[in-house]
Amino acid sequence: MPPAEGAGDRLGSAVARITDIKIDIQALTLRRDMALNLLSRDRFEENCIYLFFKLGWSWRRIARKVDGRPDTSEAIRKACERYQW
Repeated sequence: MPPAEGAGDRLGSAVARITDIKIDIQALTLRRDMALNLLSRDRFEENCIYLFFKLGWSWRRIARKVDGRPDTSEAIRKACERYQW
């Protein structure tokens, strides 16, 4: 009877898989950052997208920064989601 796969084999496979996933995440993060750096700060939607994805601002914070009214955050989010870039 062949030996059963041990816990060490599963652990080694899991560690290798985690390492591969970390490398994939780093590559995707680099691609995302490169795309975000191409956005123009002059266009309203592109500036809001940059603030949201690159700097991690909330839509409410972006709305307060842009026009001083946090109640417009939904409108800004929708405009950015519809924007083709």
